[in-house]
Amino acid sequence: MNRSSILILQHDPDAGPELIADWANSRGFSTEVLMVPELTEFPSPGDYRWVVPLGSERCAADTEVDWIQAEAAFLAGAHDSGTPVFGICFGAQLLAMALGGDVLPGTAAEVGWRDLEVNGPAPYSGRWFQWHFDTFVVPGRAELLGQSEVGPEVFRQGDSVGVQFHPEVTLALIQRWLAVDGPSLVQRGIDPELVLAGTPPPETVRRRAFRLFDEIMS
Repeated sequence: MNRSSILILQHDPDAGPELIADWANSRGFSTEVLMVPELTEFPSPGDYRWVVPLGSERCAADTEVDWIQAEAAFLAGAHDSGTPVFGICFGAQLLAMALGGDVLPGTAAEVGWRDLEVNGPAPYSGRWFQWHFDTFVVPGRAELLGQSEVGPEVFRQGDSVGVQFHPEVTLALIQRWLAVDGPSLVQRGIDPELVLAGTPPPETVRRRAFRLFDEIMS
């Protein structure tokens, strides 16, 4: 495969690609970022090496939002046509749904740095940043590679991968999310200061994220 461009599907203004874009640039890939809610049509997935749907405040199971259903169909078509998908958080949930799984409310919110139980490659192991209130059912043909106490965290079907956590985050992005949504976290009994305090040094976060991206997308 000699396609050198990665299509990044963004859903919220404050949830951009961050470390994924940095990694792509360092590995010689170009990136195209599209704001999905503003799209009138999706491009051809065959023009890209990977499709990467990011997180969103929306629920992937919301059947009343037209762009969610259109994106799920696009992801299914990309996967079936041979362009792999790397879904992150909402993107992983949407990928799971597109491949025949399901999305449902989580039994508990997961916000902050959490360790995973992993039975997949080493780069998946360790502590990753979580920010989600929903979870997903792994598609029937997919392999579960990691989970938390709340639910599935990593799955692979063919070359496509979904991760419930956020490997793309930087300290600055976490701070922006907490500044906007801190009050709602407090209402859920989550201390924003503890969420921030658990953040590893930036170089550690970057190194682990790049190792994961190398494992999945190289």
